[in-house]
Amino acid sequence: MEQLDLTDVLMQKSLGEDETNSWSGVPVAVIFKQAGVENFSSITATAGDGYAIEITADEMEGAIVALKKNGDWITKAEADKGPIRLVCPETPANRWVFQLQKLQVNP
Repeated sequence: MEQLDLTDVLMQKSLGEDETNSWSGVPVAVIFKQAGVENFSSITATAGDGYAIEITADEMEGAIVALKKNGDWITKAEADKGPIRLVCPETPANRWVFQLQKLQVNP
């Protein structure tokens, strides 16, 4: 499956200092295309601990299912945040989901 590198993505944190990182992973648009998803208003992203958040289609622009952070597997870079993470570069980091388990498409 096609992979994409996002470099110098600003991670806007609600607590602490913002960070700029590079992320590598599969574009959500590619996953949706292969799954036959064409139109949606939002998605619900669910983490391994049950945390879920609704993210609009506009916020999903450029999103990836990240496998690496700054060249390291997420499980190595942030052991408690992996193995995969939803990175939405146009949104604050509190809208990103780590330990991603499910993406539900909402019509």
